[in-house]
Amino acid sequence: MATPPDEPPPAPPPPDQARTRVLEQQHPPGPPRGPRRRLPGGPWPWLAALLLVVIAGVALAYFLTRGDDDNKSEAEVSVPALVGFARAQAVSQAQRLGLRTAVKEVLADQAVGTVVAQDPQAGEQVPKGSLLVLNVSKGAAPVEVPNLVGLNEAQAGVRLSEVGLESKIARVTSTVESGQVVGQDPEAGTQVKKGSTVTVNVSKGGATTTTTTTTTTLTHLTTTVAPPPPPPPPAPARGTVPNVVGENLAEAVNDLANAGYVPQPVAVQSDKTPGTVVSQKPAAGARATAGSSVEIRFAALPS
Repeated sequence: MATPPDEPPPAPPPPDQARTRVLEQQHPPGPPRGPRRRLPGGPWPWLAALLLVVIAGVALAYFLTRGDDDNKSEAEVSVPALVGFARAQAVSQAQRLGLRTAVKEVLADQAVGTVVAQDPQAGEQVPKGSLLVLNVSKGAAPVEVPNLVGLNEAQAGVRLSEVGLESKIARVTSTVESGQVVGQDPEAGTQVKKGSTVTVNVSKGGATTTTTTTTTTLTHLTTTVAPPPPPPPPAPARGTVPNVVGENLAEAVNDLANAGYVPQPVAVQSDKTPGTVVSQKPAAGARATAGSSVEIRFAALPS
């Protein structure tokens, strides 16, 4: 039996296929991947939610920080302006703001019970519970009554006005020359409240001296009285009151005295220059008896 001829060996695969098979043998394929999961509704709703969380965090931090500032501001108050207020009103207003108060009474020209100063000053920022000191007027300092005896009526009025006192003229019969001050009440040197009235006794003359002569005889005692005084002189003539409004006090007093009148100065509050005459009574041009009084109101010196 004849032997079949040997079959030729199979042909080698192409080079590319041989390389692929080698790589497949070295790296076997992994397990199959499942289907990819997708967010419901897509990614935008989730991004919006994340943005809201960030905004909420920023807002929370802002309000927490602002709360600290508010607490700090609430712990401080602005000091109110209380000068010029009555004592009770000032204390009440300060206490409503959470401030403690202490009242110190001081001498001042303002009305009694009025706040004239404060410490701390108005507008200062201080912690609640701080002490606010209020200076309250207990009235003006007393003044000493000057000596007026020997002055004329006008000079006495000016002197009293200079120390803040008012004058009240009382005309009395006296042997001293008419128009001269012969007494006063209160007396010189007395301490009185500023603005008080001093009664000024001004001589109007007219006093007579009675001479008594005693003659002794052997039989009886005879008393002889001096003869009666001569009849009074005729009534003084009437003249025209000069205009002194706008003059200073010294000029007005001099002009009235030269015209035969007795000036009666009265200090009044006015916006005119201190010492300037602002009105007169009787008015300028009026007919008045020589020797009569003419009231002249002048701007008082500032207190």
